Amino acid sequence: MKNNISIWSFTGGAIIGSIYFFIPTDSPLIMGVHAYKLISAGSFLGLFLLLLYLPAHPAKSSLLFTVGSEMTIIISIISDVLKDRTSHNLFPFEIIVTSLMILLPAFAGAYFAELIKYLKTSLFTSTGRKLD
Repeated sequence: MKNNISIWSFTGGAIIGSIYFFIPTDSPLIMGVHAYKLISAGSFLGLFLLLLYLPAHPAKSSLLFTVGSEMTIIISIISDVLKDRTSHNLFPFEIIVTSLMILLPAFAGAYFAELIKYLKTSLFTSTGRKLD
């Protein structure tokens, strides 16, 4: 079961990182929303939902999620550079910024899910009745 959680974390990160493929070069808006906001919100919600329903270590899942996203983003950067050599001339900074934009919300989502699970179990044991 632990390997399945690692695979889900990595795959979820790769799916969220694939948003980077759809960022236009002239404007970072996707359907009127800033693409980086979509990536950050997706990493928060992805880890939150994953760890809310599956037992996993939050830090390890967050790091695997970030690695999956970064691999997809690096593939996107390589693909764009092969098309046009002048694009992504500041790619190290792109990688650092996107890492932070994915890692911090992923940690927040993972630990928020752990907090909700902890509160649910502590309320269940303190009241003696089952929560729905």
